[in-house]
Amino acid sequence: MHKKFKKRFCIILGAALLPVLFSILCTYIADPLEIFRSRNGEEGCLVSNQRYMDAGIIQRYVRHAEAPISIIMGTSMTQNFVPEELSAVLHWPAPYSLGVSGGRPGEQRTIIDFALGSKNVTNVLWGLHYYFSQQHDWETHPHYAFPNWLYTGHLWDKAPYLLDYKMLLLSQELLQGKAPTPRPVSLHSVWMGSPERLLKFHEFVSPAAFAEQRSAAPKPITELLSSSSFPAIDKVLFTTVREHPETRFTIFFPPSSLYFYAKSPRYRIRTLQMVQYIVSKLSLYPNLEVYGFDDVSAIVANMANYRDPEHYGIGVNRYILASIARKQHLLTAKNIAQYVRSSLNLFNTYPIYQDKSSTVAFEGPFNTDLFTDCAFPPLGPQSPLRGIYSPPAAHP
Repeated sequence: MHKKFKKRFCIILGAALLPVLFSILCTYIADPLEIFRSRNGEEGCLVSNQRYMDAGIIQRYVRHAEAPISIIMGTSMTQNFVPEELSAVLHWPAPYSLGVSGGRPGEQRTIIDFALGSKNVTNVLWGLHYYFSQQHDWETHPHYAFPNWLYTGHLWDKAPYLLDYKMLLLSQELLQGKAPTPRPVSLHSVWMGSPERLLKFHEFVSPAAFAEQRSAAPKPITELLSSSSFPAIDKVLFTTVREHPETRFTIFFPPSSLYFYAKSPRYRIRTLQMVQYIVSKLSLYPNLEVYGFDDVSAIVANMANYRDPEHYGIGVNRYILASIARKQHLLTAKNIAQYVRSSLNLFNTYPIYQDKSSTVAFEGPFNTDLFTDCAFPPLGPQSPLRGIYSPPAAHP
């Protein structure tokens, strides 16, 4: 009787473990995230959620790199930086985009720590979203679980990946040759090419939308008190910069529209306080540069640059690159007061307009030819570089 029971137990246990072993084996062999190996030298990303895909990109391209590389960090506002363009304009080596849509500072710290573990990262372009100004609930996204287990070097931490049902289905498609066409690694995060997103730009400049935007005129902010409580800046930005003195960090603040700040004036106050706080500490971090664009009226006041209150078109990303290359809009202890005054003046006067003809230029989503000549030649009136290499003309 005892032997029969043992036999039945072993049969039941084996039957229960068989699907588990099958899932582990399939996912390990196919490895859709490329955590364990690359797919026969093929380039491309199969998963759109960057919280998952970044781990594979870091594992395959960053941690095993033999030559210097660069990374782009941030949220969806940094995802429209095309790595090839960044390399051409800033002359940085082999950039990889690791920005995460809605990525909170704690999530970004996990990603960048894993990437910087390679010791080959020479440059980081980091867009600091207003999430970094929050005093509470800044570590993780409230609605998206972050796969911390993908960002370790331990095999036993990968159990959730090997047992994930969606990964099993994708692995089966890979093994059967039916997997979706992977997106190029250099463009996997760029959302500007999405027809749905492009349509949003047209909808945001409709007469009805503009009427709503105009009606949101904010109450003036007359005084900006300093603040020294920015836990995400101290624990994520400054800690990362301090721990990696061999890496050059270039940070900027994604320029949300005046309409966004009119709807959320507390973010206008906190982000400017955050900028002041960071600049006040610059002398402690010789490997850190800071750029700000909230005082550029041709960007933040022209609603035609945006598809919603926050997300701007790829032309703004290109303008940011060109400005960094020329050291324009660089924030220092000498000019931070003027920057804050100019930004607040735009907020208080609220001179918003809609003019598609004067948007920050972009010639299609992925035309890297625009950035091949980085000598900044004189711009003719018809030059496709106008509005990218020089500040866009102010609206009359």
